[in-house]
Order: sequence, then C-alpha cells, then structure tokens
Amino acid sequence: MATLVFAAWGVASTGQRARAADRLQALVAVSAVSGEVVDELSRERLVAAQFLAGSSASVDPLLAQVARTDRVVADYRLRRGRFGAGDVETGWLFAAFDGQFGQLSALRDQVRGRSVSLTTVLVRYWVAVSPGLAVREAVGQVGGADAQIAEQLRVAAALSRAAEYAGVHQTAVLAGSGVVLTQALTGPGVLTAQRFDDEVSRARVGSRLRVDAAGWVRATGERRDRLQRSVDTAVAEAAGGEGGDCRAGDVP
Repeated sequence: MATLVFAAWGVASTGQRARAADRLQALVAVSAVSGEVVDELSRERLVAAQFLAGSSASVDPLLAQVARTDRVVADYRLRRGRFGAGDVETGWLFAAFDGQFGQLSALRDQVRGRSVSLTTVLVRYWVAVSPGLAVREAVGQVGGADAQIAEQLRVAAALSRAAEYAGVHQTAVLAGSGVVLTQALTGPGVLTAQRFDDEVSRARVGSRLRVDAAGWVRATGERRDRLQRSVDTAVAEAAGGEGGDCRAGDVP
C-alpha cells in the first residue's frame, strides 16, 4: 500500500510540474507577443506623428501600420485566449492591456481627421503601451519561473522598456521639429547620456564593455526625467488651455 501511495504521489507531482511548465510556456509566449504589440504601437505612434506633422501628405502609411498592429494584436488575443476566465491571476495580469485595444479605434479616427494634437498622440499611445510593458515585467512572477528564467524575462522586459523610451524620444524630437529647443531635448545632461550611448554602440562584438555604470545610470535617468517632465508640462498646458491656441504641431 505504501508503494502504491508513493507511486500515486509521484504521478500527481509529475503531472503538476508538467502543468506548471505548460502554463509558464504559454505565459512566456504571451509575454513575447505583448512585446511585439508594444513595438507595433510604438511604430504606429511615430507614423501618426509624422502624418500630423505634415511630413506625410498621404494617410496610406498610417493605414498600413494600423493593419500591421492589428495583425499582431490578433495574435496576442489568440495566445492570451488560452487562459480562461477561471484563471484569476492571469486575468488580473492581462486586464489593463486588453482594455486598451478598444480605445485605439477612436484615437486612430482622430489622427486620420487631424483633430488631435501631437502631444495627445504621444500620451495616448503611451497609455496603450504601458500595460503591455507591465505584462512583460510580471510574467516571471505570475508564472512561477525559476531564477534563471525569471532573470531572462526581466532582461527581455527591460529591453522592451528601453525600446519604448527610444520610441517616445523619436516622437518628441519629431514633435519638436521647427520649434525652439528646450532642455527636454538638449543640454549637458542629455549630451552626457548620448556620449555613453555612443560608447556602447561603437563597442566591438567580443570586446569587454567598459562604461561608468553609475554615470550612465545618472545621465540616462536625467534624460528620461527631462523628457517625462516635458510631456507632463505639455499635457498640463493643453488641459489648461481649452479654447486657446493649441494646434497639432504645438509642443513645449
């Protein structure tokens, strides 16, 4: 009887581990496609900003990018659909990101009609992207990944966040084209961060990367904070200037 009990326990334990591994694999797949959605939304934001800024007279590039975004969103929904309503933990994880897709149609209509400011585009797409980044960052905890896999997931999430930061920076620079530069886009702190970026980009494959890590963190953090303050200021000014002279190309 003892042999049967231990055998049954072993089978159950093996089955539980297999189910946990399958669940983690499915979560990793959702995390990966979430990163793809974030990337496509970032590209869509840039194309929308180019259209609003008048650098593209045709709406066709925007429509093409919207179609690419929607294809990746459909893939996300397919993979996310593997987790039923009874899985409360994943339901909480995906809920905010799921809710953003229903808001895109109205934003896209406003962009096509040129009835929205560049600042609003930047902010609204950030709101759509942010929950996707949160999914990337939380999958390891929700899925019960071991230390090595969890670290890899954290690195992947950090890369997605860095890519999103670069996308915001691209759009901010585009929005600032033709206006007086402020310290959101230039200045000693930003130039220091750019110097660090250049050192990393020029490093040869296989060589040891020698960068002042603390200095890099300070400089890139200052650049990020300046950009964030610029966006916040723009939003506050737009909100406080109802009925004022706010146009699609206006930025601080």
